[in-house]
Amino acid sequence: MKNILIWILGIVILLVIPSTFSIYLYKTQNCNLEKINYAVQIGYSCIICLVTIFALYIAYKQLTKTRESTNIQSLNNFIERYNNKDMREKRIALANNILNKEVSFDKNISNFKNFYNGDKTKIAKIKNLIESVIYEFEVLGYFEEREIYELKDVYELFSYELQRYWLIVKFELNFINYIRKSEGDYYNKFENLFKKLIKYELKSTDKKINLQNLKALISKKRNELENFLLEESKLQENEQ
Repeated sequence: MKNILIWILGIVILLVIPSTFSIYLYKTQNCNLEKINYAVQIGYSCIICLVTIFALYIAYKQLTKTRESTNIQSLNNFIERYNNKDMREKRIALANNILNKEVSFDKNISNFKNFYNGDKTKIAKIKNLIESVIYEFEVLGYFEEREIYELKDVYELFSYELQRYWLIVKFELNFINYIRKSEGDYYNKFENLFKKLIKYELKSTDKKINLQNLKALISKKRNELENFLLEESKLQENEQ
């Protein structure tokens, strides 16, 4: 508010200057009125340009503030949805299934249908459980790609869970390959966001973004997956 008042005062002063200057020229320098009027017109044109630039600046700042507020609210809604009771139960069930070795996707995708003695009901149930969790990260990747969410905000709020879930479904369960071969090219936005976050993490630790450092960081995180799943399996206890 203080800055706006200063700007208004400045504009008022600028508006007064041309007319004051024209009176000065007329009374002291005996200048031609036509020349004075021309100079005044130029002065006012400059002032109008300044006022227009100021108005555009204020509009830009207001739009930026509104957008940031909307993005924060949207992120808060996402956090609430990811941590609501239904999603917690799904995350707990999935973590327990993996920890109990009940979920295992063969590296040879063509044999997937033979798992669980061909129990299609159980296969479908576990598949739906996985997708109900990782779909949230696909949505997150979509919003980040559209620049609705900033990468730094996504990193601070979701990087821990997102990176580890991607490593689980991509490498430990081989689920992404199974889905892409059997149903289509899905979860690209989830994958792209994972890659962006890994690079962002390296950059934030002043490490070069090269293949060696990327592999080392991913390897380190894969060694942490069991502890992560234990944390997920105890979500209900943490809630209490």
